[in-house]
Amino acid sequence: MPRFLEGEPLLYNGWIWIVKGIQHPDEYVIAYPRYCIECVPPRKLFRMEALRKIKNYRWDCIGLELPVIPKKDVKLFAIKPRDKVMEFMELIIDLSGIDYDDVLLTGSLLIGYDPIYSDIDLVFYGENIVDRVYDILRYLRESGVTSSLGPSGLLIEYDKHRDLSLDQYFMLRKDSLLQGYYMKKYRYTIRLVPYDRGYSGCIDRVAWSDYKDLTIKVIEPIKPYTTPALYKVKIIDSPLDNDIAYMVSFRIRYTELCTGALLHGVFRIEKHVKDENYYIIPDHSSVKILGYTP
Repeated sequence: MPRFLEGEPLLYNGWIWIVKGIQHPDEYVIAYPRYCIECVPPRKLFRMEALRKIKNYRWDCIGLELPVIPKKDVKLFAIKPRDKVMEFMELIIDLSGIDYDDVLLTGSLLIGYDPIYSDIDLVFYGENIVDRVYDILRYLRESGVTSSLGPSGLLIEYDKHRDLSLDQYFMLRKDSLLQGYYMKKYRYTIRLVPYDRGYSGCIDRVAWSDYKDLTIKVIEPIKPYTTPALYKVKIIDSPLDNDIAYMVSFRIRYTELCTGALLHGVFRIEKHVKDENYYIIPDHSSVKILGYTP
């Protein structure tokens, strides 16, 4: 049974779609097409053919136009992981005391890619799960079972982030526990989603939104390693009526930021019906890291 949560692979019309976000319009799920499973052999979709398959839906709840597929016509896509992938999964499961149902394999391994040449992409779900898994990732790094991406791994991952300079990407990801190597050989990326199930219908309405060029400083990493990541930030020379806001991101590259991180770029700014806080989102354009400051 699908959870309808970020990172989940769904099968629809012969393609694998990846769920985005945690809330969805009634009867639909927000998802992007990623792999053609009916192709021989199965393969990653080209950008233009994926765009042709997308049916956009204007959702007033969040004020954005998004790709959707009908919930009633989808099913969860899962395969039995290969040896080393299963070994890595089971190691985390056993050490953290979670269940097999709390983790999903996603990414290109779903269509038969070899883990030697492709990421082991795992998503863990649950509010009571994510902290335990991150603690185990720290333990595995300190004990030498996993290692950082290092220059070679960072260069491979950087190919997906060409809107940043190489130095900027290294600053963002060089100390990550969510990305690295298992046994110095198998590259992995892990998402930690602190929800058990997605929501159908509007649960967090956006009252107002805009896009502004901002420089922000992280003053408190609240949930820096989850998806979404959450930070309390100070807006430098704020054009708003408040210089304190919350930064929310669903992108791995903006996880694990430390206090003092300076970011600059065009952010989407939102005010929600539920409170008076400003929420700023770096995911819609190229937001760069400038460095760290006390």
